[in-house]
Amino acid sequence: MAYLFVVLGISAINALVDFSVLWRGILIINSLVIIMLVVLEKFPPQRQVVKKALVFTPSDMSIVGKIQMVKQEIEAITKLSIHKVEIEKVSLSKNEISVSIYYVEH
Repeated sequence: MAYLFVVLGISAINALVDFSVLWRGILIINSLVIIMLVVLEKFPPQRQVVKKALVFTPSDMSIVGKIQMVKQEIEAITKLSIHKVEIEKVSLSKNEISVSIYYVEH
């Protein structure tokens, strides 16, 4: 789909811009757009960090105050490389913890 927009963009540039030397201007502008497209295709931008809400039951409720231990337990359960954990809500009656986890999606 993205390539369709590139083709449409190049067509619009070619139609709207008045090049003084017709073939050289068209060749330079079109080549620059195609080279930028190839570079972005070969070297994609950095992956973004994803935030997910998670409700889980910890093995021991004494880890609630220890973010690092909560992070390790969530990593063991989900098999994700988690960058950050935020404890949102603790329900002692249900023995559950609501957390937000931040990880890089592969």
